[in-house]
Amino acid sequence: MRYGASVPPREPWQATRVVLLADDMLRWSIALALPLALAMAGCASLWGIGDLPSLVTDGGVDAAIDAPVDAGPRFCSTLTPKPDFCADFDDESEPLLAGFDNGQASPDPFMTGGATIEDGRTTFFSGPRAATITVPALIDPHKAAAGLVRSFAAPPKSLLLEFAMRIETEEFPDPSRNIGLVLLTFPKGQIAIFRDSGGIFLGMTDDVASEKKAKSTVAVPVGQWKRIGLVVVDRDTDHGTVAMEVDGTQAAELPLGTIFVSEVGRTYLGIGALGATGNLGVFKVAVDNVWMNLR
Repeated sequence: MRYGASVPPREPWQATRVVLLADDMLRWSIALALPLALAMAGCASLWGIGDLPSLVTDGGVDAAIDAPVDAGPRFCSTLTPKPDFCADFDDESEPLLAGFDNGQASPDPFMTGGATIEDGRTTFFSGPRAATITVPALIDPHKAAAGLVRSFAAPPKSLLLEFAMRIETEEFPDPSRNIGLVLLTFPKGQIAIFRDSGGIFLGMTDDVASEKKAKSTVAVPVGQWKRIGLVVVDRDTDHGTVAMEVDGTQAAELPLGTIFVSEVGRTYLGIGALGATGNLGVFKVAVDNVWMNLR
């Protein structure tokens, strides 16, 4: 993968699906108290119906992957230099969604269809808590979603995102359905990471008729913490790329479509369980230690 001069700073990191759009895509437009308008895609793709860098602390030791870490200073305080955004959910004097756009609205308009975001006090990557997101079992035509949302006044040219994720429960009785884990939604195009019965995928769409996806070469099993990364490079050029990383290893990469070069307007990032459409079983995921740099 090419990392040019315009890539956001990688320190303190050593290294660095989507709900793919189709004719029946679902897009929310909700006004928040900010005011905030969110446009996030639903969960269908041309392939079926339905739907970040290695962390190193100041001590220089990788965080454990398969077991939660509950010792030492807060995660965000260990990052040097300080990233543009960091949320470790560990300040219990603050609301769980402090720092996220939807944390400023009550009720949360991004929790739909019975989905929830709750304090995760028994499953976390670094204690004392994570964000636990649950989507109930769904039957057509019901839909549900819950996510951590950040918006940007202008589309970032490059973005470096990482978070710890543990899928607790999933069931895909209909293998054509999927769940969005990350959605980066521009005014025209969309980049995403999604999960289905076949694994985890990186996806991109630059219009309804043009979609691409690439399956992760690194497995993300249920019940294991994994560091998930999304790396967007040179979005505003004709050689832009997007990559997904798992535990610091590049797992999938796609070239960005030409529509991304001319993107203008507010852009939205959602992390969680997004665009779920029946038939799906209960989907539960824990998210922790979210940080990003952008340019």
